[in-house]
Amino acid sequence: MERTQDLLRTTVSRNVRMSASVLCAVAVAALAATATAEAASSANQICSTFTKSGVKYKGEVIGNVTCTKAKAWILNMLAAHVGGRSYVHEKIPGSPKGFHCYATFVQRHQARDGICYTGTLAYPNNGFTW
Repeated sequence: MERTQDLLRTTVSRNVRMSASVLCAVAVAALAATATAEAASSANQICSTFTKSGVKYKGEVIGNVTCTKAKAWILNMLAAHVGGRSYVHEKIPGSPKGFHCYATFVQRHQARDGICYTGTLAYPNNGFTW
């Protein structure tokens, strides 16, 4: 009987230690994921809405592009004449230097929606969209 109680105490003690180790590992992983998410989101931002010619636009930025800079570039590209129709992947004239800019929706030869980025589309370094 005494041997059974010792064995039971050892098993319970081992299970408690194992559970505590697993909980610590999960807590560390959760904290690391939170820290990573916060670091990534500090460079990415959804900008405030602005209106141009009665149409509301909302920009989003990634990397080192600020909302102020993106808005100025977007306003410049909204004034550009885009040759495509409707939903296209058409280059936008007057794009910022070093950026690849494409209209994703064209209405009356104006880029109503678009995307600009440096790097590649799959792995952009910096960019903005509206």
